[in-house]
This record gives sequence, C-alpha cells and structure tokens, in this order.
Amino acid sequence: MLKIFLYKSPISKQLNLRAGFLFFCIGNFGISQFEYSLHF
Repeated sequence: MLKIFLYKSPISKQLNLRAGFLFFCIGNFGISQFEYSLHF
C-alpha cells in the first residue's frame, strides 16, 4: 500500500526521474572512460 502511494505521488516521481538521470550520466561517463582507456 505504501509503495503504491509513493509511486503515485508526483514528488517521488520527480526524485525517481532525477535519480535515473543521474545514474544514466554516471553510466555514460564510466563507459566513455572505459573506451578511452582501451584506445590508449
């Protein structure tokens, strides 16, 4: 019940989007650093 309430509240949705975006950026940065280290 609590999970459904948190999921439907707009504040938690914004937090989830921001957290997802942050992890997305960190993931892209990590992959680019990894590819860079492979080339050199």
